[in-house]
Amino acid sequence: MLSAWRKQKRSGRKPPHYIIVKSPKGEKAIALNPAVALAAGSALLVFSVGYFAATGYLLMRDDMLAKTALQEAELRRSYEDEITKLRGRIETLNSKQQMAQHRASLRLESLESIRNHQSTLEQRQQKLLEVLALAQDTGLQIASFTTNPKPLPKPSLAQRQVISVAENGLPDSVGGETVPLENPGHLLGLRPTSTTIPAPGPKTSPPETNPKGLGDLSALEWEIRGQIDQGKAVLASVLAFAQRDLEALKSVADTLEVDVPTAEKVAMGGPYEPLPLSDFNTYVIKTEQALSLRHRLLTDLQALPLAAPLGQAPITSDFGARMDPFLNKPAMHTGVDFKALRGTPIKAPGSGKVTFAGYRGGYGKSVEITHDNGLTTRFAHMHKLHVKKGDRISTGDVLGEVGNTGRSTGPHLHYETRINDTPRDPMRFIRAGRKLTAILGRS
Repeated sequence: MLSAWRKQKRSGRKPPHYIIVKSPKGEKAIALNPAVALAAGSALLVFSVGYFAATGYLLMRDDMLAKTALQEAELRRSYEDEITKLRGRIETLNSKQQMAQHRASLRLESLESIRNHQSTLEQRQQKLLEVLALAQDTGLQIASFTTNPKPLPKPSLAQRQVISVAENGLPDSVGGETVPLENPGHLLGLRPTSTTIPAPGPKTSPPETNPKGLGDLSALEWEIRGQIDQGKAVLASVLAFAQRDLEALKSVADTLEVDVPTAEKVAMGGPYEPLPLSDFNTYVIKTEQALSLRHRLLTDLQALPLAAPLGQAPITSDFGARMDPFLNKPAMHTGVDFKALRGTPIKAPGSGKVTFAGYRGGYGKSVEITHDNGLTTRFAHMHKLHVKKGDRISTGDVLGEVGNTGRSTGPHLHYETRINDTPRDPMRFIRAGRKLTAILGRS
């Protein structure tokens, strides 16, 4: 093979390419075709490039994947942060909306409560005025009631600013203390007495703070509640004064020996049980009952002959046993003698009907009046008579004049009070009348 190559070279022809392989057994030449060699070289080059490219890719893939994963993670975190911010904004908006709805709900509830309290106030004020009118009609003197609360206009969101908002967006807190009625009696024009009247009940005061979002709406509600409580206190005062008068009038009736029907209906005594101020209707009922009973009892007492026929004239002879001024012997004096000048007017101690007017033995010129409940009064030793039998007279009417007719030692009035024609001490009735006058005067 080698000799052939040399021969071709000497001949001038371009010999083929050979690869000479040496080994212990000798040399071996392998002929190479240029085309084949070029193809093989190209293949080797392509393989090498591919090999190194694949090797480089495999070496750099992890770094690329790690970098890509990092970029994706950063992008994901960015998206998540944006989503979190958006959720926070949504929650903030929802929270503000819920707070606004809650405040609106509170305002509506408070407004409804105010309207209910306003309606209650108007109804109770009307009832209170009726009770006060009844108190005046039945004689419980009320000189003035200048602090009578006038009904407030019904609240309306369109008529007033319901809530004021500060710069920080939070509602201003508006409120104030309601003034408790320490002594409601002075509102009725009642003069103070030594009578102790129990306090009408616990004071009502607004809460320490107003609920957020209510503002002056809450203050208005407490203002209305304060007026309601003031009305309760005034009503409690009227009831207390009526019950005080009832007890005093019954004590007057108990001193007399006359049956006063209304006095038997006045139940007094027992343990003290304060009436809850919250029960306004019960207060109204009890007050109306007390005023009505007071009026009937007062009417019954005023129908009795309780006035003194000669006012403050001095007494010269009391009722009961005495020495007869003519016989100088013990005798029963069936009346009371009042000293007065001849011609002094004699006034009727109570209303009634004249059943006798004329001359009657030792009584001289006299008048007899028949009253209710079996009561009669006699007026003796008169100088002149100004009434006649059958006349209807009223308390204070002039019956005649003081004189010295009949069995008399000088000008004076002999005054008798009889129950079912039995003589009774006239001073018991006169003292009861003075006590009644004092009761009416303090009212």
